[in-house]
Amino acid sequence: MPTSAVPSPGAKRHRLKPASPPGARRVVVVNGNAQTLELFATDLEHGRYDVVFVASHENAYSHVKRLRPDLVVLCLQLDNPDGFRVLSMLKLDEDTRSIPVVTSHELPVV
Repeated sequence: MPTSAVPSPGAKRHRLKPASPPGARRVVVVNGNAQTLELFATDLEHGRYDVVFVASHENAYSHVKRLRPDLVVLCLQLDNPDGFRVLSMLKLDEDTRSIPVVTSHELPVV
């Protein structure tokens, strides 16, 4: 899929540079925060990745299935099963099960 595709509502494309170079890898970050982005900052700053942020778990599965990224960073909240549901759906679907998923766990706010 070309990198100029317009993301649907709930997802926004974020580039750390004006345009991704040819051959850039696509990464979908679901329900991420500044800390998650910091974890990947070194590689992302070099412009080797086309990053799409999906604000919530609600439509994450459909975005991943449509975009076919090279990697999914899925932020999970231990007190919310939605992220685990998305992970299960991705791994049960023959079209998406081979996409690597990195999970990030956020502890509930006390």
